Amino acid sequence: MLAWLSIDTWLVTILSIGYLCLLFLVAYKGQNQSAEQWRCKPWVYSLSLAVSCTSWAFYGTVGQAATTGAWLAPLYIGTIMCLVLAWPMLMKMLNIIKRQNLTSIADFIAFRYDRSPKIAITVALIALVGTVPYIALQLRAISTSFDLLTGTFQSGISTAFVVTIVLIVFSILFGTRQIAASKQNQGLVLAIAFSSIVKLLALTAVGIFATFFVFDGFADLAAQQQSRQLFTNDNSVYLSVAHALLGAITIFVLPQQFHMMMIENHHPQELKTARWLFPLYFILINIFVLPIAIAGLITFPGGSVAADTYVLTLPLFFQQAWLGIIVYIGGLAAATSMVIVSAIVLSTMISTEVITPLTLKFKLFTKDGSPQFSGLLLKQRRLAIATILLFAFAFERSINQQSHLASIGLLSFVLLSQFAPAIIGALYWRKANGKGALTGLIAGSIMWFFTLLLPIIAPNLAWVEQGAFGLAWLKPTALFGLDFLDLTSHGVFYSLMSNVVCFVLVSLLSHRSVGEKLQADIFINKSQQKFERKLSTQDLYSLLLRFIDKDAAEAFMRIAKSNHLPQLSSNDEPVNLVDYTRLQLSGVLGSASTRMVMKAASTSEEMPLEDVVSIVDEANQMFRFNRELLQSGVENIEQGISVVDADMRLVAWNQRYIQLLDYPEGFVQAGLPIETLLKYNISRGIIIGSHNNEHMIAKRIAHMKNGDSHHFQRTMPNGVVLEIRGQSMPAGGLLVHFLISPHISKQKNHYKKPMKTLRNV
Repeated sequence: MLAWLSIDTWLVTILSIGYLCLLFLVAYKGQNQSAEQWRCKPWVYSLSLAVSCTSWAFYGTVGQAATTGAWLAPLYIGTIMCLVLAWPMLMKMLNIIKRQNLTSIADFIAFRYDRSPKIAITVALIALVGTVPYIALQLRAISTSFDLLTGTFQSGISTAFVVTIVLIVFSILFGTRQIAASKQNQGLVLAIAFSSIVKLLALTAVGIFATFFVFDGFADLAAQQQSRQLFTNDNSVYLSVAHALLGAITIFVLPQQFHMMMIENHHPQELKTARWLFPLYFILINIFVLPIAIAGLITFPGGSVAADTYVLTLPLFFQQAWLGIIVYIGGLAAATSMVIVSAIVLSTMISTEVITPLTLKFKLFTKDGSPQFSGLLLKQRRLAIATILLFAFAFERSINQQSHLASIGLLSFVLLSQFAPAIIGALYWRKANGKGALTGLIAGSIMWFFTLLLPIIAPNLAWVEQGAFGLAWLKPTALFGLDFLDLTSHGVFYSLMSNVVCFVLVSLLSHRSVGEKLQADIFINKSQQKFERKLSTQDLYSLLLRFIDKDAAEAFMRIAKSNHLPQLSSNDEPVNLVDYTRLQLSGVLGSASTRMVMKAASTSEEMPLEDVVSIVDEANQMFRFNRELLQSGVENIEQGISVVDADMRLVAWNQRYIQLLDYPEGFVQAGLPIETLLKYNISRGIIIGSHNNEHMIAKRIAHMKNGDSHHFQRTMPNGVVLEIRGQSMPAGGLLVHFLISPHISKQKNHYKKPMKTLRNV
């Protein structure tokens, strides 16, 4: 009978709470650091990505290695290959997310498909259902390791439940102190990076002990493995391929991984550093996985001890209490980091995409209570965190206690991998549409439930044993007679195939909306300017004639002819005809439609100009209606109002704005670049220039694009003091208010410090 060391329950409990408190202190310190400090530490970002190294990486990979004899799990091989080979795709995703200020994977996918609320809700719910088993895995790992370390060997329900309650409290403390879903949680990133170091050191410590203290090094372990024939060579190639595919996909589709990689990124350079540092971390944490597995198989022959627990049972069996505690803390770090991040990300996603829309739709709060709506959002997120973790606890109780950690983790990975076709299609396939993406997600999820989840949670069900409706070819584990695949490979194949087929067919057979065509332009187009350079004067004339009127086209031709005449003075510069045309079209069509039209006119690729006409006509009507509605809404406001779109062009204003800024008649027009207004105000002395005006203008426009709100005062040449407030808009751009300040005399005229170093127009 095997016996090993047990450690006092209260001591282990105190150490567990102490570690979580230390993690909270690290997060608190990180939250108080400036963004500039973070840009100098890209390694912190890289280590935070190791949130993917959960209890499955800490315990489960050893159990998998004990079965397969593989040093590096195929899952990790796939992840490393994705980071190295799919680098352009990850960078493209990052650029789109930062440019559009997206907040989650549900927001990202829905944004591409015309901001579809149906897709956002579907993605959020699939993410919830797919992540819950993975959280359940972490709860089981913590409770099992606690019971092993303390020797309690309870049924597990009390330990697992206490762990769940503690993690609910800490998840709420970590993640529900701010409203903005897109705001970066620097403290959380530092805490996860810290936990990554802890679990790496812990696994390395037990690896060194097992390899060099229990046995005589790698050579001794290899020799004993060969003599005992611990591993067989009947590993399934299909299973390895399925694992590698899942590893490549899940690195950018797991909600918590997507959040850490994309939302918490400060600068593209951080992702470039992570491209080599993150795979290096994978290699380091796996160096001793196979040696520990071999040591466990030799020490505990005949399967007397579960292979998933070798990391902890080896030091306990050899009476190394200090090492057992270190290993337990390492496993705790691996599990809690994933649980906390997942709970925060999922609660935000469910609150944003599901609960809040329902609250607004059914008017569950009064207008008088709207100022407290932010408090309601935080309460929703806190309640969502508690519900998610309790749901995970219930799932953990329902799964067979003999299920390996790897099996539970793969269950989650397969469902979450259903996001991949919609994401890849969004990035590279122009004809992809929302109907296809939604159909694919639903079909893949149904197939996942039928071929993978059902056989695991109800293996004795008649449908599982005999096939649906008694039909053998509808057997979940051998669908359509495909019986040579293992359960995981079978589920991966059918779920992803169903997803892709439905996605492609429905997209090809259904009509794309105007919004989807415009959003495709944002995701797929790389460089508009390289196409526009091909446009001739006649091309530009035809565009203006077709989409505006003959007067605009004739005015363009007069400008074009004047460009070829001798200039009257050295200050007269030729007008850039492409920029002039773009400006005129933007004032009528909007910036997105203008990009589409000018590209279509300049290339003979997939979308010729005549195919675009009907799209733009429809978009033109919507744009005219929305702009006229906006214009009429702001005209009678006492304050001066200007509205700037995401492309930094003026799209609406009122007469009071013209009066307060004293712009000449006809100068302000729809589509006028903010850069032009800034230059004009510098020339009048309203904005104090510098030795490098171009740099100053570029810096201010960058602040505006970032959505930085501002509040300051400016003295006009006539002595009037204007109070100026700028507020970012959800879809990008700014709404700026101009009001004569009634409280400031000339003697007390001074600027208030702006929230950001921005001086607006």
